[in-house]
Amino acid sequence: MFRRLVTFGEESSYGVPATSPDRVFGWVTEFSGGVRLASDSIGVLDGSRLKRTIVYGLDLSPSISFLPTSGAPFKYALGSVTNTGAEPPYTHEIRISQEHRLPSITILEHRLGGESHGFRYVGCVVEGVEASWEQDGPLECSFDFRARSVEQVSSLPTPSEQPGEPFKAETVNVIINGQGYSYATGGSLSLTNNHIPLPRDSEGFIPGQIAGTTDIEATISLHYMDPSIIALMLGRDTFDATIKFTRGANDSLEFKLLRCVAEVEFPLSSDELSQELRLRAEELQIVAVDSRQNY
Repeated sequence: MFRRLVTFGEESSYGVPATSPDRVFGWVTEFSGGVRLASDSIGVLDGSRLKRTIVYGLDLSPSISFLPTSGAPFKYALGSVTNTGAEPPYTHEIRISQEHRLPSITILEHRLGGESHGFRYVGCVVEGVEASWEQDGPLECSFDFRARSVEQVSSLPTPSEQPGEPFKAETVNVIINGQGYSYATGGSLSLTNNHIPLPRDSEGFIPGQIAGTTDIEATISLHYMDPSIIALMLGRDTFDATIKFTRGANDSLEFKLLRCVAEVEFPLSSDELSQELRLRAEELQIVAVDSRQNY
């Protein structure tokens, strides 16, 4: 039996394996390599009823689910980060890159046992992000990647750090159009980078991915306390929304959904009144404050 561990490292150039893929995403709960053959089955006029299979290469779509313990992984989902501060706490503002090539990482899946080995996924770029929380639960995330190649390796680095504590829903603060709502019961947000693959190379791999326009959506569930959110929908207003998780005075993770439009479901029932806010945002910014100097 093997034990599993997943680490990563930033690549200096797309498709060139990171020198030390020893960083952690957080508390990883699931990983899939998403390896598929790129192939066609062809009927050939040779007098038989058999089809022949032509294999062109591999398509790689790794995915990972984890409880984030810092904002660092989100740099690769949005593309750019600005680190500020001369001493702790440091502030990291992560924004959607205007470049069509997002930074890539190498992901290493360790399989630890009698004959330890691993699978190294190179040229991984984030295609999609899902983040969600429920009342009395942790912040959960999943990343979907596009990757260039995969290979088996025997060299498995020791993680350079230990993950901290995950962010918890009990500390979340939601601000919509400048007004705070401390009674949010859950929510989710998603971002898709809409990558376009370059033509396959002679080795059968995709040599690069071009990031397209982003799609940003979110839902927030709230107790119904007043009609202010419904008024935003009825007035067809554009506004900002912030979802902030706090672990300490100088330790937080903040999602800023900018220039949103909203649809609100506010059904009547015999139970406690609630409303679900569905947002489409023009831009997403993530601000992390912690003791790490650079992302």
